[in-house]
Amino acid sequence: MISLQPCPPARQPLTHGARACDADPPLHNVHDLQEALVPRRLPSILERLLDAPSAEECQRRVADIVQSMGFDWLGYGRVQVSGDRVLPISLSATHGDDAWQRRYIEKGYLAVDLRLHEALRTSLPCVWHIDELARASAPDQALLRRFVADLRATGMSCGVMLALPVAQPHERVLISLLSHRADMPAIDDDQLFSRVLTLGLCLHEYYTHYAAPADDVAPSVALSDTQRAILQCLASGLADKQIADRLGLSLHAVDYHMRQLRKRFGARNRMQLLPQALRAVQPM
Repeated sequence: MISLQPCPPARQPLTHGARACDADPPLHNVHDLQEALVPRRLPSILERLLDAPSAEECQRRVADIVQSMGFDWLGYGRVQVSGDRVLPISLSATHGDDAWQRRYIEKGYLAVDLRLHEALRTSLPCVWHIDELARASAPDQALLRRFVADLRATGMSCGVMLALPVAQPHERVLISLLSHRADMPAIDDDQLFSRVLTLGLCLHEYYTHYAAPADDVAPSVALSDTQRAILQCLASGLADKQIADRLGLSLHAVDYHMRQLRKRFGARNRMQLLPQALRAVQPM
């Protein structure tokens, strides 16, 4: 709860003839401000990542930090937010489970992931426990139950999710920490809370300014109406069978078009094709 403190007494007006610079000295000059904007010292987590001699060593250090905080998995990704709709742009499974993340996208769990939607509504980390998710409700209750069951099957019991802004409008970076421990120390503990924030901000800084891959650019190629429709379904998180049912195609036809789209966009799998799908369907 925020306690309202009484306002300080109003400042006395300057006496006649007094100069503003004498009575009200500036808090800083331009030179001081420019120096103050340059960090004097980087957080130790960011320094450790920048000091890593290789990408493999950097990944090992991230894993060590995550595990030292009592977490097992780390998820890092970017999403596009349009009203209540959240669309995935990219996801990294380096410190998590690739199969779970693919299933998460293919089953459309973004729509009912209460952790994600709560994180997008606040600037603070969203703390969750699997039992709380199981008691929650959503417009698509059946999908929510499947999501909770699949999440529970991974062995993850609790965690924290943090949403951070990026330069592009309507986009957010998500940082998710997950633990299998049912007796996880309370996230609202000040020390752990500050470590979660520090880790999230340092990872965001590192991946955004030091190790972010080049932005994918969709090649200027013509797409058929069927291919655009398939990309729209893919961007909505539909599985191949759902795409076939919605578009009145056979599974063989969907598989054929997906292979052609992966080849056209230079994507090796569904996850790599997804960012291109989002870019391809945005103008429609």
